[in-house]
Amino acid sequence: MNRLGKALVFALFGLLYSWDVWEAVGNLVGLGPFYEALGIGVSMPWALLWAGVLLPIVVFAGAWWWGTKRSHLLEKTVVLVMGWAVIAALSLSFAALEQAWRASALQGVVG
Repeated sequence: MNRLGKALVFALFGLLYSWDVWEAVGNLVGLGPFYEALGIGVSMPWALLWAGVLLPIVVFAGAWWWGTKRSHLLEKTVVLVMGWAVIAALSLSFAALEQAWRASALQGVVG
């Protein structure tokens, strides 16, 4: 059961982290036409959008690696939860940064 429990925990968190990647890819694909419609397509925050895609992958890989070093299932789960909390906080920060970026770009267009 311990081996199955580890596999289930990692699979569950793999799905949760992949949802964050899916949202970030949606932003990467969807914000381009939105910025173009606003007339500020040249001001796309590409670095911010790519960071939003890559960050969950990197944090999950780090949490996976760190979690495999732990001996108990609860410790592995706590490591994955901490990584997921970091992703949640940084995703909200990236969303706020994108809105501030867009407001600044629109202000430059309007004058």
